[in-house]
Amino acid sequence: MTQSGRFVVGVGAAFTVAGIALSYREFLLVGGCLLLLAGGAAAVVRWPSGARVRTGARVVRVTRGEPMGLPMEVHGTRDRLGLLRSLAVRVGDVEADVAEHADGTVLELGPGTARRGVFELVPSMVVREPLGLAERLLGSLDRVTLIVHPASVPMPPQAASWAADGPDGPAERDPTSFHSLRDYVIGDSLRHVHWPTSARVGRLVVRQLTDAVERSLTVVLDTDARAYADAAEFEASVETAASLLHAMADLPGRNTASLRAGGTVLVGERRVEEVRPFLDALAAVTPGAIPLRRGRPPRGGRLVVVTGGVDRGQHDLLRRTRGTARIFRITRAQPPSIQRRPRVSTVTAPDAAEAARLLQRSR
Repeated sequence: MTQSGRFVVGVGAAFTVAGIALSYREFLLVGGCLLLLAGGAAAVVRWPSGARVRTGARVVRVTRGEPMGLPMEVHGTRDRLGLLRSLAVRVGDVEADVAEHADGTVLELGPGTARRGVFELVPSMVVREPLGLAERLLGSLDRVTLIVHPASVPMPPQAASWAADGPDGPAERDPTSFHSLRDYVIGDSLRHVHWPTSARVGRLVVRQLTDAVERSLTVVLDTDARAYADAAEFEASVETAASLLHAMADLPGRNTASLRAGGTVLVGERRVEEVRPFLDALAAVTPGAIPLRRGRPPRGGRLVVVTGGVDRGQHDLLRRTRGTARIFRITRAQPPSIQRRPRVSTVTAPDAAEAARLLQRSR
C-alpha cells in the first residue's frame, strides 16, 4: 500500500466503525466502498505479471549534465490487466514506464546527472494501479555502475598543440615508423627491408615509411584541496584536463598521453584515440590533501599541470622536467592571461572555455 492507500483504508475503517456504532447505513456504505476500493487496488497489483525486464548494460557512461539513459531488455509487456496497472523501472526517486516499450529500449531515467563520479545503481521493477493506492515491488534488477564523466568544452587544435609541442611547435618524429608493407623495388634501401615478413613470404618486402608526428603528453591534475578556492574551481580544473585530452585525441599523428592525480598514476602512457579510460579515471577523482610537489616529475614528453594555484615549490618541480611544461591555472581570483616562458608557461583562466578562447586568440 502507498501512503494514499493507507489513508483510504484508515478513513474507510473509521467510517465503518462509526456506522456500526451509530447505526448509520450511510457511514457503513462509504466505509465499505473505500475498503473495497483499497482491496481492489491491492488485488490488481498482486496479480502476476508476465513482463520480464533486464538491464541491457552493467556499466553506463554519461557526461555530467546530460540525460541518463539506461538500456533495458523488455519482454512480455502484454498484460491482461494492462488498463488497470502499469509497470515501471525505479532508480532511486526516478521512474520510467516500461509497459509500452519493446526489447532494447533505452529508458530515460532523469533530466540529467548533476554530479561527476562513479555510482552504484540498483534498479527495481514496480507495479502500480492508476489511482496510486497500491504498488508492489517485483524485485531488483542487475546492479548497474554509472560513470559520470566530467563535462568538457571543444578546444581548438592549437590548445592541445601548444600544450604538447611547445612554443616553437616541434614534435618528435620517428623516422622508423611505418604504416604498411610493400614489395621491394630497385632503388629501395636494404635498411627498409622487413626481414621477418620477407622470410615468411619468400620475397623481399620493405616498410612503407610515414613521417608521422609523435607527441607524448603527461597531464597532472592537482588534487590538493588547498590549491582551490572551492569545489567549483576543482571541478573546473577536472573539466580542463578532460578538454585537453579530448583535444589531444583530435590532433593528427601518433599521440600518447598519461594521466596523474597528484603523485598517483591514474592512466599509464597509451594512445589517446580512445579517451574513455582517461575520462573514467577523471570521473572518480576527488580533492585531497597531498601536495603536488610530492609527485615525481615524468622523465620525458611534455608536462601539463592543471591546478588552482601554483607556488614556488611546484614551479621548481616543473623546472626539473626534461621536456617543456605548461600550467593551466584555473582560478577566478586573477584575470585571464597567458605567460610565455621558454620552459614553463602558464594559462590563467576561470574555466576550460576561457582557457580555450585565450589560446585560440594567441596563436
